[in-house]
Amino acid sequence: SNLSWSPERFAVLVNRLKDEGRKVVVTGDQKERSTHAEAIAAADKDLVGATDLDQLGAVFARSAVVIALDGGGCRLATAVGTPIVNLSIGYN
Repeated sequence: SNLSWSPERFAVLVNRLKDEGRKVVVTGDQKERSTHAEAIAAADKDLVGATDLDQLGAVFARSAVVIALDGGGCRLATAVGTPIVNLSIGYN
């Protein structure tokens, strides 16, 4: 199964949100840095590989919405009471 959203889609999403005047903070695992370089560069704040679980929860708690692939990020955002957009793309 392939559960990843393309790096190009993430970059388009970040740029669209910024075009709408939204502040975008990108989080994730350090190993995603090179794959998602375009989205990270477009973001207002790069926290990729820079947070532990408690810090990430605090970032999500201060966010208006969390957009994430179906997984731990969605669950953490829900746990701290932040609305989510779940990018669940299904299974092949």
